[in-house]
Amino acid sequence: VPEFTDFQGGGRWAGPIRKDKFFLFANLELVRRSQPALAEAGTAGSNFSSELIHAIADTLISRYDYDPGSQAGETVGTQSNKIFLRFDANLGKKHFLTIRDNLVVASQDELERSQAVYNFGNQGFVHRSTTNSLVAELRSIPNGQLSNKLLISLSSTWDERDFEGRVFP
Repeated sequence: VPEFTDFQGGGRWAGPIRKDKFFLFANLELVRRSQPALAEAGTAGSNFSSELIHAIADTLISRYDYDPGSQAGETVGTQSNKIFLRFDANLGKKHFLTIRDNLVVASQDELERSQAVYNFGNQGFVHRSTTNSLVAELRSIPNGQLSNKLLISLSSTWDERDFEGRVFP
């Protein structure tokens, strides 16, 4: 039986770069998780016997020259790295600048199985995602009655899926 592992860790740092002028905050979070795939053939969580799954795999190999991949003992995992940075600057008594960035780089193994659905290893895929959000904000207070705020932001997301094996013909 594959092992279950779960690790979560992180750290942060904050402090002045220059007293009363420039400040920095940084945060890092990491997740690493691995667990056995659910609803394996021949178990109480599946309507499929391991003999049936092996017979189907043998037929795919002998008749179609297609290897469907693993049939038992799969492990699925999740990984993520999260980074948050913030920079603050006092640009005088009336002007304040904040720049912050939030980056998430993650991946998750997908192998859908349930009591009534059985996917071989080649039908699994890895979902990879990178999301970044950058924001710059300038606040000004020209006098006691007026204030201005300029906000510029950029967000991007990149997603892809990588299949473990070749697609059935």
